[in-house]
Amino acid sequence: MEELSEVLAVLQDVKSTENKFQRRSKLLKAKETLTPLRKLGKECFLVLLEIATKDPSESCREIALEILLKSLDLITEDDIPTLMKLFTCIRHRIINEESETVVESLLETVNISLLRLKTIVYNKDYKKQLLPCMQDIIDVADWSIQTKSPDLKLMGCCVVDNAAEVFGTHLNLQKEKIVKSLVLQLDHHQGKVRKACCCTFGKLVTIDHNLPLDYEESLVKLVADQNFQVRLESTKLIRDWLISWEELGQYLCVFLPYLLISSLDEYEEIAEISSSTLKEVRVLFTSTDVRRQVLDKTEVFLNDWRGKRRKN
Repeated sequence: MEELSEVLAVLQDVKSTENKFQRRSKLLKAKETLTPLRKLGKECFLVLLEIATKDPSESCREIALEILLKSLDLITEDDIPTLMKLFTCIRHRIINEESETVVESLLETVNISLLRLKTIVYNKDYKKQLLPCMQDIIDVADWSIQTKSPDLKLMGCCVVDNAAEVFGTHLNLQKEKIVKSLVLQLDHHQGKVRKACCCTFGKLVTIDHNLPLDYEESLVKLVADQNFQVRLESTKLIRDWLISWEELGQYLCVFLPYLLISSLDEYEEIAEISSSTLKEVRVLFTSTDVRRQVLDKTEVFLNDWRGKRRKN
């Protein structure tokens, strides 16, 4: 298209222009021309990506990112190789970016790209094609979750959620690092961060059923959390895990005590979820040995739980 050729020429000119105000003016012109078009084009996409991640001016990077974000809804399977370059460029840029606003835009770009990918990677061959960039995506998410900013932590969790849906069990290859970062945030002073990390942890449980057993102590803290939304999410996590995995009888003694405590929660929704889950798994709760283990573990948990309540 003639318009795309003109825009590409303008963008190339932006790269060679020293004055940041002139670069900004040219980017706004490109944005105006591209808005009514239905396709950005690979060449324009890559030049914009370079500007968005390398331009020394924050305002220029923001405009370039804004144009990129609007183009992501038009991505098709033919654009997968270009997207892989996007993830790599963002990983290299994000850790050196000083502006939190630009970082948020970069993370939003990753999330929107993943959301779009969910609609086009139904074919296993496409998933295999994307595997090389999975490390870049997880690195971006991990960095975000470890930052001091609560908002960036939430966006990092969102990246993991979307990546889990795109890559499925393939994400097991990169799971260990991200799980450790999530678990560290379960002690964060803001309830919204603890809740988001718990929800994301729950997403990862669907691709690795052993996670609750590996991080039982961390989940215990959430069941007794002061924030009812955190308690709600942790109760849902335990419920979904218990009722979705066959042959859980041997693990009932691990998590049933927490459900018993949650069934007494002052918030009706939490109590109802716990009670209904107990009813669903009661068929596995017939062994005398299992009952004894549950009672013993419940007593220990109750004493610990009361102690934490008194401290708070």
